[in-house]
Amino acid sequence: MPAMTSPSTQFHVHFVISQLKKEITMTEQTQKKTPDFNVYYVPEQSEARWIKVGAAWNNQDGQGANIQMDSLPFNFNGKLVLRAIKTS
Repeated sequence: MPAMTSPSTQFHVHFVISQLKKEITMTEQTQKKTPDFNVYYVPEQSEARWIKVGAAWNNQDGQGANIQMDSLPFNFNGKLVLRAIKTS
């Protein structure tokens, strides 16, 4: 008899698969060149350490950016900051 999975487990599996598909698509697009920005998570507390959580690439039309997140804190309470990557 096959094991039954709960609806929440099925949703989680579907979500993970859809995220992987998005990541593969983003990776194909973004591996064409190096990132233009680093993405940092900055907690709300003062004097907080900035944590690098991803990268961003300018769109070809210059009207936005594609952001690839490597991670996000579990208790997100702060902001995301994009900083240009220094070329020196």
